[in-house]
Parts: sequence; structure tokens; C-alpha cells
Amino acid sequence: MCFKKDEKSKYDFLSWKAFFSLLFLMFFSLILFILIIPYILEQIFPGYASLISSVHFRTLLSFPSLFLNFYLIYYFVCKRRKKTIKDGFFFMPPTKEIYKKSIFVGILMPLLSAPILISMAPKDFHALDMSKDPMGLVFLIIGAVLAPFLEEVFYRGFLFPFFQSKLNSFFAVVITSLFFGLSHYMNVGNAEILVILFIGYGLVLSLARYLTGSLIPPVIIHMCHNVTLIICFLLGKQFNLIH
Repeated sequence: MCFKKDEKSKYDFLSWKAFFSLLFLMFFSLILFILIIPYILEQIFPGYASLISSVHFRTLLSFPSLFLNFYLIYYFVCKRRKKTIKDGFFFMPPTKEIYKKSIFVGILMPLLSAPILISMAPKDFHALDMSKDPMGLVFLIIGAVLAPFLEEVFYRGFLFPFFQSKLNSFFAVVITSLFFGLSHYMNVGNAEILVILFIGYGLVLSLARYLTGSLIPPVIIHMCHNVTLIICFLLGKQFNLIH
């Protein structure tokens, strides 16, 4: 059953050529903002090398990179296919009941996983580090709202429908969940147990996308998850649970 085309997977999305072209452009965009631009700035402004190499400045550079990648995805998924954002990314309005369930799941997931993240995260867990100072906290709060939308556009608005249309819904859920978890590898200090946790997050988000046929529920779940997790970080800091 899992290896057969299901009804939800019988549609055209992107070609393999377009898929790999988009991934290449997105990879180049990341290299541009992560390596090339910081290197050029350090050569032009050597006196500010420590600032340019700081976590906060690199995080700031990630925002234009995310917007550029969003446009690239929009161009391939929507503009080239002459689709609206709603149709191209499957932004189908869910029912009020789905909204409520999405919010509930988004809050429940971090409440269940926060003790694991706080207790097992290594010293270089960037999210925990950034929550300890005001500027880092600002970036986290912005990321809690912005990153879920952009990440869901990539994972559940681009990867998921591609593999669903090329393979089937089962493989779309599995592959997208694995991509999501493994892509967060460096975010969790290279801790394998935490990567498994993020793969679990990805599974919940991918299932929400599959079961509802809409990108809106995973976006809501992801946003609620991030906001709740930041609150858990702050409470952990307040009660000296984060060192």
C-alpha cells in the first residue's frame, strides 16, 4: 500500500530538473550569505571582524537569505506555473476545528519536549545561548514568527508536494520529516538524540499537511511551537534550569 500512488498524490508539480535547479540556487544563496558576504565584509572592514563573525550578525544575515530563498521557491512553484500563492503553496483555509487543533498541538509539542531540550542540549545549543541575552532574545522572537512560515513554505510547500506528486503521500511524509530533522543538525549542537526529536517534529508537521491538504495548519503548529519553546527557555532561565 505504501508504495502505490494514492489519490492525493495524483497531480503535477515540478519536474526533476526544476527541483534540482531550485535546490542549487537556494544552496548558492546560503553560501553567499553565510560565507561569501561575511568574507568580503571582513576584508573591507577588518576592524569590525569580530562583529561580522558574531552569532548575532550572522543571524541578521540569515534574514535576507531566507527572503531570497522564499522568492526563488515562489518563482518556481507559483510564478513559472502561473499559480497564485494560495494554489501554488496549498494555502487552503482549514476549518475552525482544525485551527484549534493546530494551536493545541503547537503548544503541546514543546511542553512535552522542553525538558529534554533543556536537560540534554549541549553547551553550543544556539537557541539556548541566544535566549540568555536581550539581543539574542529579539532574534529568537522574530524567528519564532518568521522562520516557521519560511520553513514551512520550503518543507511542506515545496518538498512535500514534490515528493508526493513524484512518489506518493507516504514517502512525502517520511522524506520531508527526515529532511526537516537533519537540517536542524547544527542548530542543536550536533546532538543525535535532539535530531531524532526534530525528526519527530517534522513528522507531526508533515502529517498535518497531509491530513488537511493545507499548508496553514503546519505553519500554525510551527509558530505556536516556537513561541511556546521560547517561553519555556525564559522560564528555565528564570528558575536557573538553563546554565
